[in-house]
Amino acid sequence: MSVMKKLSMAAIGAMLFTMETGIPAQAQSNIKQPIHYNSVNRHKYFFIDPAANGPFLSNWHRTQYAANRSSGNLVTINDAAEQNWLVKNFGGKELFWIGLSDFAKEGDFRWVNNGQRPQYTNWWPGEPNNAYYNEDFVVMNWAAPGKWNDVLGIGTNPGGFNSDSIRGIVEFEGLTVPTNGSKASLLFQEVGGVLLPGWDHVGLYFNGYVYESTKPTTEGLYWNPESRKYEPVDNVNGVQKERSRGVFRAFPSSNTLEIPISYDLANKMADKINSKVRSAGYQYLTLPGMLQGNFLPFKQKGWLDNNFTCVGLIEWAAESVGHRGGQGFIPWYQEFIYIPYLNVSIPTLTPQIMYWAVISPNSFSNPGNYLHSLLDPVDFILTDSLGRRFGYTAELGLVNEIPDAFYSGDGWAEQFYIPNLPSGDYKLDLFGLDDEANIAIGNSTIGTLFSGFLAKGETRTLTFHLPELELEPKSVPESSSELGVFAIGALGISLRLKRQQKTI
Repeated sequence: MSVMKKLSMAAIGAMLFTMETGIPAQAQSNIKQPIHYNSVNRHKYFFIDPAANGPFLSNWHRTQYAANRSSGNLVTINDAAEQNWLVKNFGGKELFWIGLSDFAKEGDFRWVNNGQRPQYTNWWPGEPNNAYYNEDFVVMNWAAPGKWNDVLGIGTNPGGFNSDSIRGIVEFEGLTVPTNGSKASLLFQEVGGVLLPGWDHVGLYFNGYVYESTKPTTEGLYWNPESRKYEPVDNVNGVQKERSRGVFRAFPSSNTLEIPISYDLANKMADKINSKVRSAGYQYLTLPGMLQGNFLPFKQKGWLDNNFTCVGLIEWAAESVGHRGGQGFIPWYQEFIYIPYLNVSIPTLTPQIMYWAVISPNSFSNPGNYLHSLLDPVDFILTDSLGRRFGYTAELGLVNEIPDAFYSGDGWAEQFYIPNLPSGDYKLDLFGLDDEANIAIGNSTIGTLFSGFLAKGETRTLTFHLPELELEPKSVPESSSELGVFAIGALGISLRLKRQQKTI
């Protein structure tokens, strides 16, 4: 059989899978047949395995990540009838992840798909109890069919089972789009060979168009595998709605992820972005520029010169229409690291952090004491005030002793975010990779950084104190004047990059 014929058959199979189920074909490797249809809510449900290389550390997060890649979420159980339907169709013996957790704030259980507290619960007697600490993730079929329990998200639980072996039930709302046939989502894209942490690009999909800020394409016709037609795309540099979802997904990339959002929110955001289409420019976002303080949030959101980064445009639109009280997807105080001794701010606003904030909003709106970090390129181990470690080195691999950490994964450029940390003394050990290392770590009130060449095997240690959290940051709308106070100078970091610059 020729290679051409093999590829053609694979393409046909992928197309048929998508047409039959409504689920993106690239996600099918994690999906386990059969796919069940609930005639009451018109949703589809299926088993899913955790993603092997997801950007998170816990098995629950990796399973939710795989669910997102299928355009769904771990299941939300709204009433006893839905719970009974799940037991009938998926069984009452095997433990399954559901989409409920309190990893953002202990005791405050929320559904992952909408951030709401459950109106219906089915806990096993005495649960949830956080008996072994960090029991932040909920399974069903605990001790009896359909019953819930909070368990650890990684490794062997004291009860004797291993969380890493648990798979999940995904709820896919592919049939519950508005009656006009539209769909609303955020599209995240990882571009091969580009070196920002994690996801590289983000756009808003609404009513058949992707609203985005991006560099121009080569003008011409592009194949849309969803409509199976060639579509024209104009050569536009800046804010635009030139691409359909199919064309967006078909552009050269290593991965594309779609996360559904509120239709009403997307409608308002699209209307806001329309006012900038073909009139606002595109701003490249580079990690060196971020570490120099050149891409502070107000600049990314077009306040300075009407140029937007991709993530700045989406966040600006969400803020402008009053999403989450005007905070948008990411609270303003989560968008930068402040370095007091230099009186400078390092932005953390990236597509990767927007992705985390969208799938886990409570980890950002109620973070307690938290830390952000940008690293380029270096191995690292963070040790908190309790002696717990988190990080990655070539020798140790992934070290994960601090719960609820968000991590973009090992690479030349990396980003992590950890909420709900204890106060006290911290240290960040850096391990050189024979390159120029540039690191910032902290939050909106404290931070530190390092810039310099680290030979392979050479180490540096950064130390800092995370103070007691007195008050949670106030939730206030952002404005150009408020954001302007963070433009307090540029950090003079010498960047001798020996590799391709990452731009989006």
